[in-house]
Formats: sequence, structure tokens, C-alpha cells
Amino acid sequence: MKRTAIVLASVSIVFMAGGCVSRLAKEGLGAVQGGKGRAQETLAPTTPLGMYGNIEVGQFTNSFGGPTPGGFLGALPGQITAALRDKELPVGGSGKTLQVRGDVIYYETAPATGQIFGPLEEAIANVQLVDKASGKVVAHACCVGRSTSTSSQGTGSKAAGLGKAIAGWIAKHSPKATE
Repeated sequence: MKRTAIVLASVSIVFMAGGCVSRLAKEGLGAVQGGKGRAQETLAPTTPLGMYGNIEVGQFTNSFGGPTPGGFLGALPGQITAALRDKELPVGGSGKTLQVRGDVIYYETAPATGQIFGPLEEAIANVQLVDKASGKVVAHACCVGRSTSTSSQGTGSKAAGLGKAIAGWIAKHSPKATE
């Protein structure tokens, strides 16, 4: 009986420690990678994106009814530009210009109770790719910037996640980009 109790206690400790170790690994990875991003295309490009020699980030608006920190919309253009450069997309190039613009439709911060099971913060934006010369929308996607660790929380991380989602989406349709 005593032996069974010791074995059960040992097994319980190992399983509980596993949860702590995985959370620790997740936090470390979150600190290195920052925010994550995903894009769900709702309108595939109507023209080849490879024909654009320049990509510029236009205005992002906030139609979300809840509070969105002012720093978020301010951080978004820089984070998108950085992610576009990381994918070796033509930012500041010459020729035809593709403009990235969008509307933030949801913004969430993790509540204090969310820290127990692991934080989840996200921002969602409807993003349009627009031919700057004609004003025509050539593609559309719903993009999500997300942080899934305490170390990657905050407006900058969610903006970086959105930037990664947008750049990844454009890169998927651009022959010169690195994926």
C-alpha cells in the first residue's frame, strides 16, 4: 500500500512538472519569435503581384467597437514594413506600387486569469492590397496577429504578428519573395 502511494505520487509529480517545463519552453520560444501571424485569403489576387516593383503600407483604421491602444495603430506600419523586408519583398522600390491598407476589426488583451492557462492575445484586421495608380482592390484577406506567451504580449507583438501574416500572404503570391 505504501509502495503504491509512493509510485502514484512520483508519477503525479512527473506529469505536473511536464506542464511547467512545457510552459517554460513556450515562454522561451515566445520571447525569441515574438508575435505570430496567419492570413486567410478572401479574394485571391486578380493581377500577378510580381508586376509590382514597390509595396507601401497605407492607412490602417480601427472599426472595432472596443478599446484599441493608440500605440497599436502607430506600431503597425513599421512592423508590416519590417516583415515585408524580411521576406525580401520590394519595399521602397520603383515601378508600379501595391498599397497595403486595412481595418482592425478585433483587438483582445489577455485578462489576469488568462495567465494561469497561458495567455492568448490577438488582433484581427481585414487587409486589402490595392493598385495605387488605379485604386482598384486586387486582393483581400483577414489577418490575425497573435501572442501565445506572456513574453510576447503587448501591442508591438500583436502588430508584429499582423505584419508577419500580411508579408507571408503577399510572399505566397510573389515570385521573388523568400518564404
